[in-house]
Amino acid sequence: MKEALPEHAVSCFPIADGGEGKFDGQSLSGKVPVGISRLAKQSDVPVILFAGKIEGDRVPIVDAPMTLDEAMGQGPALLEKAVKRTIRLIEFGKRMRR
Repeated sequence: MKEALPEHAVSCFPIADGGEGKFDGQSLSGKVPVGISRLAKQSDVPVILFAGKIEGDRVPIVDAPMTLDEAMGQGPALLEKAVKRTIRLIEFGKRMRR
């Protein structure tokens, strides 16, 4: 991961994002989004991760029950909807802090 992304690169952005097919306990042991998150934390840059499947108490991009084949076929549309929901939540949070 360090070869792909210099440590100072994340500090240049107001927010960092990452994507992963599945985010689970194994993700903490070296997947790129976790590396991005660790670098971003050093520069106090917030991080958003979008994933097709998430274990634990997180929210996946799949917004309704569906098979893996259906989710893979709708991947781009599901990701777009998840990004839009996330932007609305961020904007809502900003309004609440005023």
